[in-house]
Amino acid sequence: MNVLITCAGRRTSLLKEFAIAVHSRNGIVVAADADGLAPAAILADHAVQVPSLRDSGYVACLEQIIKDFRVDLIVPTIDTELMLLAANRDRLLQLGCTALVSADKLIATLRDKFVMAGVFSEKGIGVPPSWIPEAMDVPSLPEDLFVKPRDGSASKHVYRVRKNQLDAILPLVRMPWFKKKSKVQRLLWMGCLIWRATVYTMCQDCVSRPSQGSQFRVSP
Repeated sequence: MNVLITCAGRRTSLLKEFAIAVHSRNGIVVAADADGLAPAAILADHAVQVPSLRDSGYVACLEQIIKDFRVDLIVPTIDTELMLLAANRDRLLQLGCTALVSADKLIATLRDKFVMAGVFSEKGIGVPPSWIPEAMDVPSLPEDLFVKPRDGSASKHVYRVRKNQLDAILPLVRMPWFKKKSKVQRLLWMGCLIWRATVYTMCQDCVSRPSQGSQFRVSP
């Protein structure tokens, strides 16, 4: 089995595990990323530099990689790519390649954090109270809040604010929603910072070693 890991970036540990699995089956691992210096490329059997996800030719580029390397399985690594792959699932399957993604409806629900929180609440899963601008009653809001995009990723555009700061912060966030800050949220925030520092150290180690893997091929 040949595996393509998209948006490979710094997912060196993930790539190593797939390499162990597929090499024992006479397969290869291909790493694709828009960054020509992506650390995971060092460890891949082959690496291809591809356009960004927003590029209209991204899926066509994946198709070419599938043909060139006889890819059987695509493994996405970032949530912003999931819906794109799900929408083109059948198109890729015609080439004999399976995209490792969930059903369209599930992805759409989980990509909208406000909708997802509502679904969890309906199923009896505890979630912090949350609001969207068009349905908020400022006087009744708690003092401490987290504001973030409903379809956000990688903790970008996340703000910890007081409710009297909402008018200034909300225009800065695309599709904003906000929720009550909790002790669990503070612990998660600290955990995220620790995780990022760990990943950065691992990547620095990978980049500092002489390359034993593939060199990037720039996809047309």
